[in-house]
Amino acid sequence: MADLIDALEQQGRKTAIHALRKQDARQISRAKLFEQIQSTAAALREAGVDKGDAVALWAENSPEWIIACLAVIRAGGRVVPLDVQLDRKAMERILENCEPRLMLTSQNLLERLKELSTEPPRTLLLDRNEENGESLWTLQGDADLPNLTEDDEATLFYTSGTTGPPKGVPLTHGNLIFQIKRILRTNLTREDDRVLLPLPLHHVYPFVIGMLLPLGAKIPIVLPLAMTGPQILRALKEAEVSVICGVPRLYRALHDAITQRISAKNELLGRTFTRLVHFNSATQLKTKWNPANVLFYPLHQQIGPQLRLLASGGSPLDPDLGRFLVGLGWQVAIGYGLTETSPLLTLNPPDSGRFDSVGKAIVGVELKLDLKQGEDENQGEVLAIGPNVFRGYYKMPEKNEKAFTEEGWFRTGDLGTIDEQGFLCLSGRASTLIVTESGKNINPEDVEEAYAKSSQIKEIGVLEEDGKLVALVVAEDTEQDAKEKIETALQQIADDLPSYWHLTDFALTSRSLPRTRLGKIRRHLLAEEYHAAQGGKTDEARKEPLPLEEMSGEDRALLANSAARSTWDWFSHRYADKGLTPDSRLQSDLGIDSLEWLTVTVEIGQRTGIELDEEVIAEVKSVRDLLQIIATEEQEGGASFSGEPLEKPEEVLSDQQRRWLRPAGPLLGHVQSMAFALNRLLTKAYFDVEISGLDNLPDGHCVLAPNHLSSLDPLVIAAALPQEVLKKTWWGGWTGIAFGNPLVRAISRLGNAVPIDPKRAVISSLAFGAAILNKERNLVWFPEGRRARDGKLQRFKPGIGLILTRYPAPVVPVLIDGTYELLPSGKLWPRRGRIRIVFGEPCDPQQWRDADKPPQDNAKGIANALQDEIAQMQQAHTDQN
Repeated sequence: MADLIDALEQQGRKTAIHALRKQDARQISRAKLFEQIQSTAAALREAGVDKGDAVALWAENSPEWIIACLAVIRAGGRVVPLDVQLDRKAMERILENCEPRLMLTSQNLLERLKELSTEPPRTLLLDRNEENGESLWTLQGDADLPNLTEDDEATLFYTSGTTGPPKGVPLTHGNLIFQIKRILRTNLTREDDRVLLPLPLHHVYPFVIGMLLPLGAKIPIVLPLAMTGPQILRALKEAEVSVICGVPRLYRALHDAITQRISAKNELLGRTFTRLVHFNSATQLKTKWNPANVLFYPLHQQIGPQLRLLASGGSPLDPDLGRFLVGLGWQVAIGYGLTETSPLLTLNPPDSGRFDSVGKAIVGVELKLDLKQGEDENQGEVLAIGPNVFRGYYKMPEKNEKAFTEEGWFRTGDLGTIDEQGFLCLSGRASTLIVTESGKNINPEDVEEAYAKSSQIKEIGVLEEDGKLVALVVAEDTEQDAKEKIETALQQIADDLPSYWHLTDFALTSRSLPRTRLGKIRRHLLAEEYHAAQGGKTDEARKEPLPLEEMSGEDRALLANSAARSTWDWFSHRYADKGLTPDSRLQSDLGIDSLEWLTVTVEIGQRTGIELDEEVIAEVKSVRDLLQIIATEEQEGGASFSGEPLEKPEEVLSDQQRRWLRPAGPLLGHVQSMAFALNRLLTKAYFDVEISGLDNLPDGHCVLAPNHLSSLDPLVIAAALPQEVLKKTWWGGWTGIAFGNPLVRAISRLGNAVPIDPKRAVISSLAFGAAILNKERNLVWFPEGRRARDGKLQRFKPGIGLILTRYPAPVVPVLIDGTYELLPSGKLWPRRGRIRIVFGEPCDPQQWRDADKPPQDNAKGIANALQDEIAQMQQAHTDQN
């Protein structure tokens, strides 16, 4: 490793690290990186780090992390990369096991170190310009650096613990250098490549493939500002990334984002896109011709114009997902290995066409199968031997006896087959196989994959209970009938599965399944979680918020962010008796409806200065989702809070949204008048329209609040209103219909409609209504929020009440009758018939207010009173007929 570091000095100004910041990027040249590594290594020697000493590195990815890591190695120490999401017990076990000389960390993790039951080692901060602790960068020293050999240990990784407590895995300089040299000889990288590293460096896969390999290949490492979708996409484009060091979960998220975005535009377009992807994938595998650069040129430009190679490791890549990525025109390289093998054992290059396999053993590594451990005569446990294989677990002689055969072969614990061409196909972990009472060996991952196809199931973990299969399930829907829905879904799927894959029982939990950072289920924790859920002893029974000390390491790491912590503290106070946990669902567990969302977003804005984007809010389901978004926004310098939508409505709206509020100009106004007149003519000619109560319209501005039965409703109201009233009237139009495509958007603009979405865009919806009344214009607002599916009056939503609480304009209840029968939801063309429009007497919303109640209660009271007015008008109409 010393040679790899020393070589940086000769590579001059070539970029070694390209780290994205909030507004720009920080670049470190290879010569500068060498200089900082050398000086820091000398300072570490001066601080007492001797050859073979362990130095713990506990922080998020950053250039400082990379510099500190390589400095520890160059100083002769063993760097111990630690997951920032480690819980307290795991951290204590690891520190006790490795006895580090120093702890290198960041300021936001210091508080968690103070919670340890034992005194941590001397701690140095990686933050630059940090005054609240001793900084690594203030150390000085010119001590000589030691000579390093291939047998010296360079790193001490701790496994993620999917089947038990973490185990220390020491890797030597020779282990790591062997990996780098072998991968470089595959010619997968090019001189002009730039490698994106969107994975935490405490794991051996990104450590070697994402950090050491680019340094050895003399190509830049690109670090995104945050490991979130928007920041990864930003890095792909701005840093001109050509290679991604990723995991299947990342590529699955990319697949889902692409397919959902295209399908949302048009169902036919979605099907056509899928067929083109399959066609291109098959074409490449058969002919090596890649037409994707032409077929999907716009998509490549949006995601990453330079992107060409996707490296996948950490867990198996689904074959269909691999073919999809190839079909989009990217090359896919698949690696397989373990922490104990530094990590690669096999490599499946882009041109193999074998997505069912993890590839062949890399040169210098030998693989064979222990057939005694397999399910059939061709399957066995994968055994490996080679220069990349570690020498044994740290201070665990009893584990080492089981980890190696008498001949020195390492037992990977993975089951698989090797075909005549040398391709390895994996089929699961030997340690996680479930043996049923009938003697069947079952891989739980296969069973989970089958049942997880149900749209009712968010997560599922399969385990053995008394020789039978049971499951712990997280439902997608947490309504009261969730258990019945899950039971039905499991039964439907089981009908098409082998009988020995059938579940004999299941338990529901609202908590996410315990997983590692790479997404693997921590199976040794499943039984405890399953029994707790079965006995009703989960957090669902708790009334008070979950204490921080009982949270997972992942959640405590999340709350180290000041904005996320401030939000959690407010939630803990507001929902103090709801059994609040990071897994709490906002709607079903906490009762946060569209009106309450307004309070939540305003409070978050005032506390953190962060304004949440409505499209982001629409995807939030749990408290953890919300906290992650807030933490990311804080790190990325997201939009600053602009105020409450009712107090300063136009400041809340974007420039594009404010365009909907502008009055029509002379030319558009003329077209608008013609359109209104044409609508009046056609509506009255086609239907038998009876209008009454027009004299109830006040002279000034008002709110028209009609019931909503059909898509015809706005057309017949417009046909009923006088021309002079129409010109100063704006309409709330649901985005799904009134703004669904360019044609209807143009019509909506002509009719003075503004986009309203009470579920996904409550803030802008209320701001539009408030801005219209603030300008003293008429507002037509359908309080039910959607058309009636059965022709009956629905509950009025409180949004209109909230607007009227702040802007108490007269409200005219409007009764529409007959449109449901002529054009119900789902029909495309209306029948001819009679329609009746009744404009009721204007109401003063102030009469429904109670000065002693909060705005939310008054809003609901106003909405309920309006609903009663319409109901009375309906009853009167029924009595007359």
